[in-house]
Amino acid sequence: MNNYLNDVRKHLLGIPEEDVSDLMEYYEEYFYDAGVTDAQAYSRYGKPKNFAKYLKVTYFMNQDDEALLKAKPKSRLRLVWMIVLGLFASPILVPLAFAAAVTIFALLFAFAVIVLSAYVVVISLIAAGIVGIFFGVAALFQSPATAFIALGSALLALGIGLILAPFLIKFTRLLFNLFMKFVKWVGRKFTGRSKYAVKGGMS
Repeated sequence: MNNYLNDVRKHLLGIPEEDVSDLMEYYEEYFYDAGVTDAQAYSRYGKPKNFAKYLKVTYFMNQDDEALLKAKPKSRLRLVWMIVLGLFASPILVPLAFAAAVTIFALLFAFAVIVLSAYVVVISLIAAGIVGIFFGVAALFQSPATAFIALGSALLALGIGLILAPFLIKFTRLLFNLFMKFVKWVGRKFTGRSKYAVKGGMS
């Protein structure tokens, strides 16, 4: 492996070692077949760190949507951040980068607000139901009518909260899936117009 690709490899943190080896093997063969020297690689692809950034964005974008959903939040946010940085790393795309970054973070903020609000409502219903049950039981011997009203309201709130909880989880996954698909679409636009794109490259 030439020195350029050795330097690229050092910046591929976060990608499984097996996949890094496959990437480096592919590009080593490509560089060898095309006769790309270190000097030509620097001229064509820029600094190894920038080329590694392109490879990482491409790698994470090509992950299966379901696998990405199961990944740690840190890994998913890393993809969002890398795509934004990748947009700004290309002088050609800088005019588009700001608009794309604003759109991505606006959607992320909206997603967080919607999901957080929904979880607050569900948790509040469950908490109110539990507290209401204790209140109803405590009032049972003092005012049976008040106790039954409190218990009925508490059970209703608890039931609604428990019914909504699984639907909320599915709703969260759906929203996040749509958000990540949008982010990946932006990333593909970037990689498709990037100076780093290699003809016949890995997908």
